[in-house]
Amino acid sequence: MKIIKATKETHYQEFLNHCPHQSVSKEYLKKNITYILVFKGEVAGGYVFGNTYPYRYTEHITDKIDKQKMLHFTAYNNVTEITCMWIKPELKKSYVSKFMWASIGYKGYFGNAEYYLFGTKSKKFAKVLNFPMSTKRLMSSNTDDRKKYHFFIADRKKTILGAFEILMGLFIKKPNQELISE
Repeated sequence: MKIIKATKETHYQEFLNHCPHQSVSKEYLKKNITYILVFKGEVAGGYVFGNTYPYRYTEHITDKIDKQKMLHFTAYNNVTEITCMWIKPELKKSYVSKFMWASIGYKGYFGNAEYYLFGTKSKKFAKVLNFPMSTKRLMSSNTDDRKKYHFFIADRKKTILGAFEILMGLFIKKPNQELISE
């Protein structure tokens, strides 16, 4: 099991072949830092550290005031978005998923951003992301598919702690066990 930084055409294509995010293009993956989770010799997950302005999250906000808030925050701060995260469904409850979360925290901590932006449409997963003391809810806003999107930020210095806290919320807190089944 390993996380690799995508650098080859085949890496980007494999990411897209398995990624459930329909609006992701190969050009987007190439312009940003794309990581691929490899498990038992096969692509099993991945995520992107996006530095392309305007950010992918901003494109989906339909409320004009919220969009301006997001554009303002990302324009005046050193922000990287953590986006396009996915893992094969059969691995969501496994140690492989824990490994990927730890990787995000590690790569975030040693990254160049001051803040990391991430979000979800899932109400249940938003509750998990509300749990870490190292993350803060930036806003919730409607998106182009009329669903509420919840946005969070984390200080770079707290990303390892945040990843650990999310792991605790996902895998240890028994009352919320259903949160990892989405």
